Amino acid sequence: MTVTEILTFPTSEAYRTDQSIVKPFAEAIVGSPGLISIHHGLQIEDPAVGYLFVIWESLEAHQALRNSPAQGPLLATLKPLFAGPPISVIHAKFGADPTAALNAPVTELVVSTLKEGSSFEAISDILTKMAYTELPTILGGAYGPAVEIERTFMMVAGWESVEAHREVGKVLTPDKLELLGALRAQGDSVVRHSKLSKA
Repeated sequence: MTVTEILTFPTSEAYRTDQSIVKPFAEAIVGSPGLISIHHGLQIEDPAVGYLFVIWESLEAHQALRNSPAQGPLLATLKPLFAGPPISVIHAKFGADPTAALNAPVTELVVSTLKEGSSFEAISDILTKMAYTELPTILGGAYGPAVEIERTFMMVAGWESVEAHREVGKVLTPDKLELLGALRAQGDSVVRHSKLSKA
């Protein structure tokens, strides 16, 4: 199963000014066994925060790189992007390919801590009933648990714009709105948006 590494970091002024400075990192990591794709960009709500999404064929493929001599030089290529240490590094086991959501004009990222009594199975059941990938204006989505953090649910969804995401609630049928409420009740969520580019 693929795993998506989600690196959240404080952005340097250089990266905010010119996101193409990610190129040395992309060139250094391309060809790593198990690497599928790299996406990066600024958070829309706060451009002082950036994201790096790296899709791997497996968690083991990423761990093999981390344990190799290439890791040090590779991390050095990321330094120009960072204004400080990474905010978080999370691996998500999405149940579907997240590429469409990451390639969309705007990508929604949801990090949710499950409440007592809630479960991944309950969330999956709600999203299946919602047929969330068929919601108006959605451009793909994927969800699944975080590897490192217990009872943490991750989701990405693609939209034409932040406004398109916010407006979707106005066109949902009553039954879908009820399911959306049930979904929100499952956990305490942080929702952010980003404009990502493929490296």
